Amino acid sequence: MARKDDIFMSFIDHPLIKEKYEIDNTELPANLREGLASNEVIIQTIALIVDSQEKVPAESDSALQKKVVQYLNQKAV
Repeated sequence: MARKDDIFMSFIDHPLIKEKYEIDNTELPANLREGLASNEVIIQTIALIVDSQEKVPAESDSALQKKVVQYLNQKAV
């Protein structure tokens, strides 16, 4: 498993994600690529953040913020 997959999994394995968003273990993706394609908005948002920060060079904070806000606005419609 790649480093970015490990980082992503450490976020989504947190009990708060499962409890607050009522996501059970069968719905959790196995890696970052699956997370980017997830139907769960919180999972896909975390995947976008991890993916952008693991690129070389990492996206700037402002570029990442714009990407996340645009994604969340799109999903809210």
